[in-house]
Amino acid sequence: MRAHCQGRKGWSPLTWQILEGKNRIPITLIEASEQVDSGVIYLQRRLNLRGDDLVDELKAKQSQATVSLCKYFVRSYPKILSKARQQKGRTTCYKRRQKKDTQINASKSLKDVLTLMRVADNYCYPLSFNINKSR
Repeated sequence: MRAHCQGRKGWSPLTWQILEGKNRIPITLIEASEQVDSGVIYLQRRLNLRGDDLVDELKAKQSQATVSLCKYFVRSYPKILSKARQQKGRTTCYKRRQKKDTQINASKSLKDVLTLMRVADNYCYPLSFNINKSR
């Protein structure tokens, strides 16, 4: 099993939803299946973010929610299996994040780039910008 954001599939759905301006983000425990992120849903809960949470806080909240879902699943097994439901509706498949996705447009205001700054990770997704032909 793997936890992900239901209806939002692919790479880094939490990050992409934050970049879309969302602060209520579903975390879903699904069954592993052949097609990525397409298994039946067992459990779901929502993360309620403040809107100023930074990447380490976001990862901690997502991790706590995932562990909580997994513990509940184990405690409720095997009865929980009867609660499984198929995924329905449209889905969004997010692409893998690239270095260009963490590049700040230097001509934008600080307010316009704050959300991107919230999800920056100095090791995997460091922020950068170009100015005067320098990066």
